[in-house]
Amino acid sequence: MAFHGHTLFWHQEPIRWAQSEKFDRVKHNYGGFIRDVMQHYPQAVSWDVFNEIVGEQAPLRDEFFIQPFGLQFIDYCLRLAHECAPAARLAINDYNLECATDWSHAKQDNMLRLIVQIKAMGSPLHAIGIQGHLSSIHKASAESTVRFIDRLADLGLDVFISELDVNDSTMPVDTAVRDNAVAAYYEDFLTVVLSRRSVKRLVFWGISDFDNWVVRRQTRERRRSGKARPALFDDGLQPKPAFDAVVRALQGAPRR
Repeated sequence: MAFHGHTLFWHQEPIRWAQSEKFDRVKHNYGGFIRDVMQHYPQAVSWDVFNEIVGEQAPLRDEFFIQPFGLQFIDYCLRLAHECAPAARLAINDYNLECATDWSHAKQDNMLRLIVQIKAMGSPLHAIGIQGHLSSIHKASAESTVRFIDRLADLGLDVFISELDVNDSTMPVDTAVRDNAVAAYYEDFLTVVLSRRSVKRLVFWGISDFDNWVVRRQTRERRRSGKARPALFDDGLQPKPAFDAVVRALQGAPRR
């Protein structure tokens, strides 16, 4: 079975034993990790080589490995991943790329700057993952996202909508009303975004409300307005209005 690999680098779960002040040592340590993981899963057709490395104030997040080696480390990992799996599509995955806010636009711009630098180095990069954690607090903008997707396409990159869900924390308490509002979020966003043929993959960050990260997060923060219902299926794996909304969006999208 073919599958997508997520992820070879994420600052929140770093491979600390691979850290060193010397780049040759980093290459030896982290390179060994990348080889071991990718060779263990040769059937992967694509990989998120990096997850959440773009900053809102600068193209690269200020984290170890990323700093002080910066683009040198990015280039090394991409080239090594391509060496390990020449046919695999390699991606950088990140969040807050889908909102019509100043900080989201700043992050889009920083991602584009990073891509231009990566391309200038000849690094193998094929796609950008837009996580798509839609929220009733910071409303996503399909129009802003499509403009960003078009700019990525101009740079020769495909797009993966990679972690789609809806945070319903400020939506009405009534379950039926809440479910319809979540469905509308999905449909409004996907109807526009899937109009672009460069969007090659759609992944949901959990298919049901059971053991869903949005549910766990809202349980910690607040839940006086009722349990979160972010997914396409409920706790009992029964389809919700969001499922039908996504089906409509997919049926209306151009074939690719």
